[in-house]
Order: sequence, then structure tokens, then C-alpha cells
Amino acid sequence: MLSKQDQSRELQKRQEKERQEAQNRQMDHLAQLVVDTRNATIQEERRRAQERAQRQNRR
Repeated sequence: MLSKQDQSRELQKRQEKERQEAQNRQMDHLAQLVVDTRNATIQEERRRAQERAQRQNRR
């Protein structure tokens, strides 16, 4: 049986671990958003470049 102090310490440790894991998930999510946004931007730039090239070829 753990003393009240030990129980409190265990609870604090567990809560800190959960907080850290939640923060890590949030950071992973943000990193994925950055990657997705960058990829979408690259795709859009390629599409615009293709359109420009097609317009140049029509002249």
C-alpha cells in the first residue's frame, strides 16, 4: 500500500506523462499540417507553371 504522499507523486507523474503525450500528438499534428500545406503549395505552383507554359505555346 502506498502512502498518500507516494500516491500523490504517482498521480503527478502519470498526469505529467499524459500531458507530454498530448503535447507530442499536437506537435505531430502541426508538423503534418505544415507538410500538407507545403505539398499543396508545390502542387499549385506546378499547376500554374503548366498553365503558363501552355499559354506560351499557343502564341
